[in-house]
Amino acid sequence: MKCLRASRLLSTSCTAIVNTRPIYLRNVSIGELVYPSISEIAPLLHELVKKLIYRDFIEIAEKAGSSRTLNVVMVGSLAGLELPPIRKETFQKAVAECVPTETEEMNIRAFELGYEEIKRAMR
Repeated sequence: MKCLRASRLLSTSCTAIVNTRPIYLRNVSIGELVYPSISEIAPLLHELVKKLIYRDFIEIAEKAGSSRTLNVVMVGSLAGLELPPIRKETFQKAVAECVPTETEEMNIRAFELGYEEIKRAMR
């Protein structure tokens, strides 16, 4: 859903990495709004981007040790595309520097899982 909200930033030359597990807004949680399903969202996104990769990235974060590592899984996914001119090691160093020391190992694992997932998707 967030990807659709940012659709004005997308182009037919980009790759979109989308988490399929909904993160509900308060209005959805209390029943004021209905959250669209991935089967409703995916066709719209396919029209807007060159390549669409969608997975349950929260599940991947949980495999790393906590759903709270979702953002790091997504950073690993971005690094796995190898589109930005930033080396994988630079991303890893930034992650290690930005997370609490006691969660560093889990976050690096989350990064690696996101990276590996995108590598599999790109084959």
